[in-house]
Amino acid sequence: MEGRAIGVVKDLFRYPVKSMQGERLNEVDLGSQGVMGDRAYALREANGRVMTAKRWPTLLECSARYEAPPLPGTLPPLRLTLPDGRTMQAHDPDASAVLSTVLGCPVRLERPAAGDVLRRR
Repeated sequence: MEGRAIGVVKDLFRYPVKSMQGERLNEVDLGSQGVMGDRAYALREANGRVMTAKRWPTLLECSARYEAPPLPGTLPPLRLTLPDGRTMQAHDPDASAVLSTVLGCPVRLERPAAGDVLRRR
């Protein structure tokens, strides 16, 4: 059987936090859930809904990147960059409070529970 090219991969990206800007990569590791570390975090509103850029476009002014490549079962520290250029670690005790101020409503930065589906729209 002869192979046939059906497309070309031009760029690779990983988005550690749903709806925030991500990181351009030269290579990715794939696991059973896709790109390792992709959408490993999300912001959750006080009503329990996961925030998306469709309703909260300011999320697109924030970015997230890992300080090292994720490994199976382990995520390295995550650095967030805010619209004003400030940076912070996702595990900082006041990370959710700072993001709440930026977005103008109470939010929690969290790892989605197993079974939560973060749609890639």
